Amino acid sequence: MFRPTEYASSTTVFQPGNHGTTSIIYGENDTRNDQLARVLDAGWNLNPSSLDSIKVGESVLRTVWRVQTAADLFVLKRLDMSSAKAEIITNCWEYCRSHSVPLPQIVTTNQKKLFHMEQSDAYVLMRYIAGEHYDGSSSQLEQAAQALAYFHQTIATCNYDHAPLQRRFYAAHHDPEKLVSLQALIKKQPPRNDFETNVQDMLEELGEWSRDVGTVDLLKLPMQFTHGDIHPHNLLFSKRNGQLTAFLDLNSLDFLQRVRDVAFAMHRLSRTYGIYTERQKDVGIDIRTRAQRFLTAYIGVNRLTEDEIKAIPFILADEALQRIMILLTLHYEEANTIADHDLQKQLDTLHETRLFLNI
Repeated sequence: MFRPTEYASSTTVFQPGNHGTTSIIYGENDTRNDQLARVLDAGWNLNPSSLDSIKVGESVLRTVWRVQTAADLFVLKRLDMSSAKAEIITNCWEYCRSHSVPLPQIVTTNQKKLFHMEQSDAYVLMRYIAGEHYDGSSSQLEQAAQALAYFHQTIATCNYDHAPLQRRFYAAHHDPEKLVSLQALIKKQPPRNDFETNVQDMLEELGEWSRDVGTVDLLKLPMQFTHGDIHPHNLLFSKRNGQLTAFLDLNSLDFLQRVRDVAFAMHRLSRTYGIYTERQKDVGIDIRTRAQRFLTAYIGVNRLTEDEIKAIPFILADEALQRIMILLTLHYEEANTIADHDLQKQLDTLHETRLFLNI
């Protein structure tokens, strides 16, 4: 499926889809009789009488809330993970902050910890940082690349045990045997709707992508702690001067190929620009030019090996395959359709990986 001369229909215009290009909208949450109010009271002595409001961000999972008191504004984040994993993530977070990586400040709990456990969930309370999300400009693209490079340099010296971080969903390489078993399962089931018809139509293509990815030994690439989810909504910039003020959302922190983090961020940020975005930055510029700017800015701070750079399109395809396999597993093995909407986005990613051959 990797053909150097075969690109997407356009190399300058990309539909944002659900790649993270709009502001998060927060709606009111009842503070009088609410689990969150109890969490805030138990974890940080923020009792209901001291809360002006709790506002929930609109999302499927509802894991982020703005917490307003008379004197302060916070962000509460729910991490669906064990206490062991939460401890590593928050310790790495504070380690990076102490080395000037731009991250929000965590508010310690009543027990002087960085997170509060409530049943099987960890909660982190952070100081609110004002700003806006990535605007698609080359300036912010390059700032993000440089900051990610410094983050990688810094967190590579973080000496915490990474064993509890083993990915619940994604891994260092997709499982070709699992894909074959999924293909066999899906072929036995007549399609019942448009989603399943689309899946049937793409099954052979997925197999071809899997075989192509298998031609590169991704497991030999340098491994370290990674952010795991750099995209437009996880970057915060100053409204005043457009400078990067914070990375957000370290709950995807993992121990994987460094270039997986670089490739994922490069793709998401390079494609988020132009006429279909809010600010319409860099209209008409080729995505490869933007990707090259990202890589040049990154390498200026933190060198990548030649093998890492060559692996970028393959590791992007591998990441998309893993995400497609997860949503297919949910749909066909667990009758769970929550991730069905993500199929087209991941197929687009597969096709766009061709744009980064010989980058």
